[in-house]
Amino acid sequence: MKYIFRLLFFALVFYHIFPQGLSVFGSSFIFASGVIGLGLFVYERAPVPETKKIFAAYLPITFMCLLTFLINNLYYDPFWWDSVKTIFGYYFSAYLIIMIFNKLHPNGSIQTIVIYIVAAIIAQGIISILMDRIPVVNSFFEDLMLMDELTKFKRLETKGERLLGYGIAFFGAGIIYGFGLILLIFILMTKKTNQLGRIFLAICYAFIFYVGLLSARTTMIGGGASLVLLILLFVKGKQVKISTEQLILFFVIIIVILGIGQTLCYLYYRDFYDWAFEAFTNYKESGELRTDSSDGLSNMWAFPQTVQGWIFGDGHMLFRGTDIGFSRLLLYIGIPGTLAYFYFQYVVMKTTFTQYKSLNYTVTVLFLYNLFLNVKGLADINTVTFIIFFYVMYHKYYIVIPERQKVIAMQRKEEYYRQKERKEELVETERKGPILEKK
Repeated sequence: MKYIFRLLFFALVFYHIFPQGLSVFGSSFIFASGVIGLGLFVYERAPVPETKKIFAAYLPITFMCLLTFLINNLYYDPFWWDSVKTIFGYYFSAYLIIMIFNKLHPNGSIQTIVIYIVAAIIAQGIISILMDRIPVVNSFFEDLMLMDELTKFKRLETKGERLLGYGIAFFGAGIIYGFGLILLIFILMTKKTNQLGRIFLAICYAFIFYVGLLSARTTMIGGGASLVLLILLFVKGKQVKISTEQLILFFVIIIVILGIGQTLCYLYYRDFYDWAFEAFTNYKESGELRTDSSDGLSNMWAFPQTVQGWIFGDGHMLFRGTDIGFSRLLLYIGIPGTLAYFYFQYVVMKTTFTQYKSLNYTVTVLFLYNLFLNVKGLADINTVTFIIFFYVMYHKYYIVIPERQKVIAMQRKEEYYRQKERKEELVETERKGPILEKK
């Protein structure tokens, strides 16, 4: 029975990461799970004072958006309202995930919940391949998805040019697959595994990388970030569970698997193999790791044209010939609003910090990865960091502090009985009177 519950929990994690995959009463899954999570949060009277800190960190971006709307005589902005609902949805959905996780895994480690996240990303990759190869499977999953007319048109227009996932595609798919690569390296470096386990992790890494590459070339940025994390954890991480020899062997294995994977991509995805591997082809021919898309970014930077625009933006989150996240934010809410947008994510990152340095390094790399991604498009990391945040909070307020309080209570109880014993001895001594020395 426990495996059925774990399978259902896995589905919850999957739809938390890919909420557009399931329409619930006309909204994405995250709103349904967020409402349930909020109800549980209130019912449990969750002892998480950091929630106030998180919400307070969201006030600057809210204030700047509202001020921008007021200055530009706007009364409603669907992008801002959807963003607010999404943030709160992800926050309380993550709370729901961690509360259920700790019921299913009372002694579950951070590595265990990260394995669930990586497994969900691998499942997405498998579904993406099946959707591409089998029309019936594609129709089944597309019928479950929440899609507006624009999304349907974009998927239809690009079908056969790249892998289109279940509930995610394009730049968003690249972001998530990058998360998977980074978190998989965290598992490799901090969870003790045997040689067979490391081979399996190498296969998973190659699978995520290639499926991500065939979906969105942004995945390469995640690959680079995962290598940065690997070096950082190996040099700085005191909780590393892999030796130098084992790490070298892992690299040898993964190079072989990546070579096999590239051959399979060439054999089964000839239609968009050249597109997916354009950067590597260019590097081989010219020594430059570049694509036509990356070259085009230099011409896509856009900036406000007025002082008011630099300070407040114009309050319209529209496509104006640029995908660059920094430019879109500047045009939307100006410099203060853009800083507030990243400040919120920074506060969430900092709040997850503990004495476990390896986790701190991982969350930091996720944050820097997100910053870099905004050169390509508009991105955030709340999908994953909220889950890590609530894992840390649960461990702190439901395990560490209660255990500490038990120890303190036990020490006080022992001290009370010691003092009581002393008082009884004094009373007994006074009752008997002084003992005279016999001559």
